[in-house]
Amino acid sequence: MKNSKLITFLKTLSSAEMKEWGKYIEANYSKKAEDALALFDYLKKYHPEFEDKFIEKERIARKIYKNDTNAIKKIDNIMYKFWNFLEGYIIQKELEDSQKLQDFLLLKALKNRKLDKYFFKKVDELENDWKGNNYRGADHIFDLYKLKKIRISHPNYVDRTSTSFNTKSLIKEIEQLYLAVKLRLSLSDFMAHGYIKDTKEKSFELLSLDYLNEFVSENNETHNIHVNIYNGLHNAYSGKADSYERLTELKKDLFNHYDSFTYDEQHDIADNLSNLFFLKYRTGTLEAINDLFELNKFLVDNNVINHEGYIVAHTFQNIVNVACGAQQTEWAEQFIEEKQHFLEENFKEDIVALSKSSVYLKTKEYEKVLDALATIKFKNVFNSAFARAIQLIAYFELDDYEELFINHHKSFSLFLLRNKTLSEEHKRSFSNFIHFTKRLFESKYTRNTDNQALRAEVIACKQIVYQSWLLEKVT
Repeated sequence: MKNSKLITFLKTLSSAEMKEWGKYIEANYSKKAEDALALFDYLKKYHPEFEDKFIEKERIARKIYKNDTNAIKKIDNIMYKFWNFLEGYIIQKELEDSQKLQDFLLLKALKNRKLDKYFFKKVDELENDWKGNNYRGADHIFDLYKLKKIRISHPNYVDRTSTSFNTKSLIKEIEQLYLAVKLRLSLSDFMAHGYIKDTKEKSFELLSLDYLNEFVSENNETHNIHVNIYNGLHNAYSGKADSYERLTELKKDLFNHYDSFTYDEQHDIADNLSNLFFLKYRTGTLEAINDLFELNKFLVDNNVINHEGYIVAHTFQNIVNVACGAQQTEWAEQFIEEKQHFLEENFKEDIVALSKSSVYLKTKEYEKVLDALATIKFKNVFNSAFARAIQLIAYFELDDYEELFINHHKSFSLFLLRNKTLSEEHKRSFSNFIHFTKRLFESKYTRNTDNQALRAEVIACKQIVYQSWLLEKVT
């Protein structure tokens, strides 16, 4: 019984929900309710852990039915009914949390009962209410479509003169929904795999992405913000709208209309904008780092980053690194102090230490860099590699640390060589950093070093960490 569907679902109920479910059983169990309530009372005592020894079917049967020879069969019958009651209770809870579902069910009931006057009045009320409420995302576009479809599909709609609704409006809603969903999903596919031509899948695509992008771009004034911003991101990736100004416009669109998007949509748009701004920064548009900072700050200020109660570790570090790159170290320090409790507890100490060391690195407080990293035994090998890179920079910058630099350089190289967890791509990025840092170190003691040639090599290197610091040093 420990792996039964019923027990698995009961574990997800809170204590308050377990009590409510008991009342639900009592109200709906028509035959031999005392047996059902006895079983419920027994299960309630062991909620939510339900230790195996306490929920063995034979043990429960003995407790409730004593020496009844049909006890097991009776328990099976009650358990079967319990599952139906649990399904009903869960559906009821979901309905309580979704006003729109309740509204649609009410409209269906009014239509079925031929209460036309109240049906059409309710549709009009809902349409006005939904415009005023803070409903977000493409799903809301679909709900508007369903509401209009319910009205026009009513058999007595043609006799109604109180509304000027027509099928053209219905077509527009479903077209906007299709465009928004298609463009968003294809952006997600790009972020995961890149624009890869797959001839096998292309045959299932009724309208090509290129055609839709061109159609939306030529008629952008007729589309909603969802369609236009997703299309703008597509064009930025494909190079059709490669201007830096267009990216900043998309950022402003998100800022001005972020209430129109769900949290998931906000994250998707922000991830794509971040990626595009970073690509611009890496290819020489240095002011893009300021746009990245403004984007991150907006997401933090509006609780988009931590809306589910936590901040992913690499997101936390990226926010700090971007702030440092934009010379916003005070803001970065404040962010670390105020938001660190959103980090997963198991890695919190590592991420905070690494983030603080990045700030100290930017403010050139190299002793503090070493202090922040000194006592931490990093649990994540990727974080450990970054910590070693930051330590190497601190040793390079500090006077009288030459021997520590040389020793750390060797141990860091050995760490990468022996490590089997890091990917070859990551190993190459750190190895290139070590290589150039060593050459910079040697140039301190060598006359006639060709810094221009070294700088060109650093710029040409595509897989490297802390490239901006290397360029600063070689310059």
